[in-house]
Amino acid sequence: MSEETDQWRVKLRRRMRGIATFFLVVSVLGGLGSAALIAAGDQRWELDDLIGLAAVSIGLFFAALASWNGSRIGAIFVAFLVVLPPVAAFLMDEGFSAGAAVRGVIYFILAMIMLISAIQYRAASHKASEPFGGRAWMRWLGKALSGGVLGFLGFGFAAIAFGPPIAVVKGSELSSEQMVWLSEQGFLTSSERPLYAYSDGVFSMEVGGSLLTDEYVGTWWKEDGELQSYWIKLGEICEVKTENEGSIIQDVIYVVHGPGEDNWFQLWLSIEDNLHKQFVSRMKTINDRKMRPEIQTFCEEGRPIDWVEVATLNGISQDIVDGQAVPEEQSDWMREQEFLIEGEEILSFYSYGKFSISEEGSLLTDQYLGGWAERDGEVQSWWMELSEICEINRPENASGSPTALYRLVPADPDSWIDLRYPTRNGQADALVDRVLLLRDERQSDEQKASCQVEAEPDLEVVKP
Repeated sequence: MSEETDQWRVKLRRRMRGIATFFLVVSVLGGLGSAALIAAGDQRWELDDLIGLAAVSIGLFFAALASWNGSRIGAIFVAFLVVLPPVAAFLMDEGFSAGAAVRGVIYFILAMIMLISAIQYRAASHKASEPFGGRAWMRWLGKALSGGVLGFLGFGFAAIAFGPPIAVVKGSELSSEQMVWLSEQGFLTSSERPLYAYSDGVFSMEVGGSLLTDEYVGTWWKEDGELQSYWIKLGEICEVKTENEGSIIQDVIYVVHGPGEDNWFQLWLSIEDNLHKQFVSRMKTINDRKMRPEIQTFCEEGRPIDWVEVATLNGISQDIVDGQAVPEEQSDWMREQEFLIEGEEILSFYSYGKFSISEEGSLLTDQYLGGWAERDGEVQSWWMELSEICEINRPENASGSPTALYRLVPADPDSWIDLRYPTRNGQADALVDRVLLLRDERQSDEQKASCQVEAEPDLEVVKP
């Protein structure tokens, strides 16, 4: 081997090891700096950012160690590790700066020079049949440990960038795909507004999470391959306890109790950005506003809610009430809502509300049959003149249910109305008989002719 070739080999090795030494120093300084900031609890830095910096420093140290011993893969790992932080900050819009970009470019160029030098040095050594030096076990150790750190960081970055939020987020920050998924699972209805959400899944919300809407709070999880969930309506939460304060690596755990010993669930939330406190505070505020004295009594007595008892306390019967037995305050409310016109007579009334008849109800008069429901603070109603009813159908109902759904179908089958009535003691059947008798008395020949009794395949015709 000529002296010139040997000098070239030495020059390449010095360049390779000189840059590797630079990165070793940078990694040590970065690791010590992040450790000092974590120990000092410096409020200018987020703890997870400091942990990320420490991980990068550890990976960079071992990658530079492998490069110093002539590893080309180590040099490639160095290049990835020095560009990962600024690229991640840019893609996630987390304080990316021109200084970080310039530093990342300089470090990347140095890593590429180190890689080229390592390739040329090893090629020159092989050509000259000379050992290229360095310790093999250090190369393998450095590659293994730095590769592991790089894989961990890359996996975490992919989860943050492309997976569901791993921190509590406001409902307005949920993506359209996440909103669709929540709706498909029945966790979010069209009338509900999501306020806060959290998912501990890496790439899918299906793994588990929590949701607060303006109506409910609940959680879901996977058990034996099946998606399970538990929900409590706001206004029915008796107590919220903190079971675990949480940390950077562990979620805070709240236990949400409803009325009764078995009515509770655990609410797991990330402590990142302290949004878990807003989640719980908003939940308590809405719950306190919606809490009724009747429910508070069940909370204090530690027993499950008896809705029949609640309705009875509020003067709402669980049976269909004859028109003459309707309390005056309830008939006055129906007149205020213009559900009754001058001279119209109440024949029967049924409400399936719990606190007020305004929640839901139906009314039969000598002229109309219809019902109402409270939606978003407003009472919406729908009515059908008795003479316009062609048939009354009953869609399939769950067996054992105390109520059944009845569908009023006019000549235009697309203008049907659904009403719910109690089935015990034949109350609903008796009401249907009465309605059909009144219809027959009021229908003209033209109306009878326009009614074609053709029940839909999935409906049971009660009577034509």
